[in-house]
Amino acid sequence: MGREVLINFIQREKSFRIIPSSDVDSLLASAILLKNLSQHGYDVKVSFDLKRIIDEPREPALLVNLKPVNPSTQAVLEPARDSSVTGTVVSVLDEYFGVDKWDKILAVVAGVYKALDTGRDGFKGVERNILNNLLESGEISSELSFRLWGHRRIGLSKSLTRTLTPFIPGYTGAGDRVEELLRKISKGRPVEKLQATDFFTESGKQMLRDLVEALQNTVKAPQDYVKNAILRIIGFEYSTSVDTRRIDLLELAGALMVYASLEAENPLKILGATLQSVATQILAIYEEVVDELAAILASSIPRYLFEGEPVDVEDYLERADIIADVAGWYLPQVKTPASIIRGDRVYTVARELLRVGWDPRKVYESCDDKQLCVIQGGAV
Repeated sequence: MGREVLINFIQREKSFRIIPSSDVDSLLASAILLKNLSQHGYDVKVSFDLKRIIDEPREPALLVNLKPVNPSTQAVLEPARDSSVTGTVVSVLDEYFGVDKWDKILAVVAGVYKALDTGRDGFKGVERNILNNLLESGEISSELSFRLWGHRRIGLSKSLTRTLTPFIPGYTGAGDRVEELLRKISKGRPVEKLQATDFFTESGKQMLRDLVEALQNTVKAPQDYVKNAILRIIGFEYSTSVDTRRIDLLELAGALMVYASLEAENPLKILGATLQSVATQILAIYEEVVDELAAILASSIPRYLFEGEPVDVEDYLERADIIADVAGWYLPQVKTPASIIRGDRVYTVARELLRVGWDPRKVYESCDDKQLCVIQGGAV
């Protein structure tokens, strides 16, 4: 559906505004649209202010993962069942104009962000062809391993502690417990020297089984959550090189997710990620904050996941997007919007109010120009 919407819209409109939601997939899709269409003569602007949807109903607009108020001029670009919006955008633009390899890599990043590659078969949507193209050209490498942020670079213990997706209650943000867990299954090997490759060999299979069993027996969460979280820490990992530096695409997806919630205006800065230099800057900022952030979220995320309570972020974050991202596949089971406590106020984001069924017009009127919304007694 998104493919046809995009093709029809860019054939009809040469001057329009893109208004994305604040999730990483919508932002990357908008960034790639802005860059490529501008290069080919389109007059395109990006706005984050949702009030424009109401105040300028006759202005041609492409809404990315948002609801229209005037469908005759406001087209809606949404993900297909097995594809990200970014993947759809890259697939269409590549057929029309050709896109560069980094745009294709960002499509894979968006697919990883949405966990569309989980399961034995990996990607099933447009990302599958994009990934195969990149693998054949040598731009990306792929192998079966742990899906833990930066594990090859920083080791298994630290990466299991800092990885926020999947969030593993009792272990994410709790380095001492992670070390204790790995020590029990490591067969006498020093924990700091454990690598993913130790688990994915014939001799390491038992250690992998022991890890899975230990998590099943010790993670305190509903059984379906535990099962799916464990499935999501094992799978395909993808990497590329930027100026001789190895970039783990799963970690880049995590870095974008973390960065987007650090400050109120950061989602719009992700529009610059179509430049590799901006992406590496975001990775550097993520590296400075992710371990402390994981520790802060360790105790409060479960209360949101399983009780629907706001998350106390100790003023470390200005946005609640990351709470929704960490909830991930489990989010549909949480009936309250992902929200954070800052000072004496509770904040959410527009995408979350839309997810739980709030009237789009009310959301657009109530949230600010950064898509931040103050919740007061269940209302905005």
